[in-house]
Amino acid sequence: MSTAQHPWRSLDNPYTACYSIAQSQDLPYVPPDISKEMRTFILACLQRDKEKRPLCSKLWKLEWLKGVASPSGEKSKSINPSLSSPPNSIRKPTI
Repeated sequence: MSTAQHPWRSLDNPYTACYSIAQSQDLPYVPPDISKEMRTFILACLQRDKEKRPLCSKLWKLEWLKGVASPSGEKSKSINPSLSSPPNSIRKPTI
């Protein structure tokens, strides 16, 4: 999403993509020019081993999301302006 391109660039066939993604341990392309904090967040979300993948409650505590309202409505007081900011469109989902 940060590149506005398909994450699995080499897989142009949807069926091949589904099979390859499910059968491999590869991760999609993560751009090298993003902040360290954003990379940490993305790689945590892409952790394939469900036992090692952090829960949402832990993801909300990562540095990249500081200052964004959590699902409970709380907003972190600590904001580091030098970080790549998450998009303003990140909001509490409406159901």
